[in-house]
Amino acid sequence: MSEAFIDPVVGFEQNVQETTVTAEFQEEKLRSQRLDPDIFGRVVDPSFYIGLGIKVGIESGISAEGNVNMLSRIVMHRPVQLGEVLLSHGVITAVDAVPRENWVSTDVWFEDDVGNRAISVPRVSLKPDISAVSKRGAGERPAPIVETIKRFRSSQIINSPQREQKHTAVKGMRFTMSQKLR
Repeated sequence: MSEAFIDPVVGFEQNVQETTVTAEFQEEKLRSQRLDPDIFGRVVDPSFYIGLGIKVGIESGISAEGNVNMLSRIVMHRPVQLGEVLLSHGVITAVDAVPRENWVSTDVWFEDDVGNRAISVPRVSLKPDISAVSKRGAGERPAPIVETIKRFRSSQIINSPQREQKHTAVKGMRFTMSQKLR
């Protein structure tokens, strides 16, 4: 980890690191939230890669202190097996000034040893501008990152209850919430 953090700049590439989610780690984290780890079988819960991506950024010299994770997306290119070693990659794709802060867009992905993406977790975070912290009041606010919830729901997530099971289609992937991933 870097001793001195750097400001995010477009094109900054995060350090490539080996990343592994063990069965023990996943079980501990899921049980702490009263979730049954057996629902995932031998597959990693893909939501873990959001935090792992942020951690790689920190270890590459970008501070997460005071940042707000505004929008994260998980793309599972294929299921990742527990204990499978992946290499993390990431690049800052945009730094946009908004009132009193910056929106930082980062593309982070995890790939196997032959370079195939397994998980992608692009995100947008809000990084406070320390020089503007002393301003009084709420001041001008940045525009919402998602303009209308209706547009977001209709294009991103479709929920349809059927009897006692909830089916969800996310970006073309369909699964039953009570079904185990293998």
